[in-house]
Amino acid sequence: MIRAPLRTKAASGFVAGSFGDAITQTLELQGKKPANYKTIKYDWGRTAGFGTFGILWTGCFNHYWLRFLNDRVPHILPKLVLQHGLINPFLYIPIFYVLTGLAKRMDPSNISDQLRAKYKETLGTTWMVWIPVTAVVFRKVPERFQSVLFASINVVWNSILSFISNRKYH
Repeated sequence: MIRAPLRTKAASGFVAGSFGDAITQTLELQGKKPANYKTIKYDWGRTAGFGTFGILWTGCFNHYWLRFLNDRVPHILPKLVLQHGLINPFLYIPIFYVLTGLAKRMDPSNISDQLRAKYKETLGTTWMVWIPVTAVVFRKVPERFQSVLFASINVVWNSILSFISNRKYH
């Protein structure tokens, strides 16, 4: 972590993203086995999308963003407002749907439709989970460990996000 913090955080993000989606897909497949066992397959592209998003967001983006917040924003409330009022609604959620949609080989119009259909639910769930978590982390955890801690929590979060984002929306 001290020698290669960005690589460590990127690897943690990849594992959290991939593993979170794998948990959800496994549960989904178990629920569908009796009727369609031979026709249902694990979606590796979906997992690759979550892993890629984990590298880019949880690892790389958070490495720089959390450093900026901790260096330049001394109080918790403005950090929460920036994170949950600006970053999550306007960057995190749209980038998530674009990257995971591309990994699933969706065309741009389908990605846009999915984002529109899932946006409110995803944002509301993001706020319910992450506002309390980030408040505690920003107050209690040193900056150099925040991204890895977020990646650990992201295993559960990515399972939730995988479920929300892959439910049928039409």
